[in-house]
Formats: sequence, structure tokens, C-alpha cells
Amino acid sequence: MPPDDPRRLAETLSELIASPARYRAASERNLATAREHSFETIRPVILSFHQTLREVTAAAATPAQRRARPRETAEPFVRPGR
Repeated sequence: MPPDDPRRLAETLSELIASPARYRAASERNLATAREHSFETIRPVILSFHQTLREVTAAAATPAQRRARPRETAEPFVRPGR
């Protein structure tokens, strides 16, 4: 749906409201997409990215930077409230 077409958005929403089966199907698709992007799902991808970033950064470091003590860091990606 074009982002700058409020009339089309209104029509689509009206069609969804008028069709409970279509509304339910759209809701199920949306929930499945949301689960694909949940923290638990993307956490390994984020951690892998950060590990690669650390490796690439370390490989590009000068000898003096390699001898320096690494900075202390907190546990990465600890979900708030856990």
C-alpha cells in the first residue's frame, strides 16, 4: 500500500473491518512477522554482528592498540528487567 495514499488506507481498513476472516488472517500474518523480529529471535544475530565487529576492529588495530588493556564492558544485550 502506498504510504501517501490515505484514501487507500481507509478503504483497506474498511474492508478488513467488514470481513472478520480477512481481519483474522491479517492479524495472524502480522503476529508471525512480529515474532520473527522478537528480541529472542534477533539476539543471536546482534551478538554475531558485534563479535564480527570486535574481530574486524582488532585486526585493524595498531600494535600499540593491541597491547593496550581492553576496556571493561557490561554484559551485552541484557534485556531490561531480566
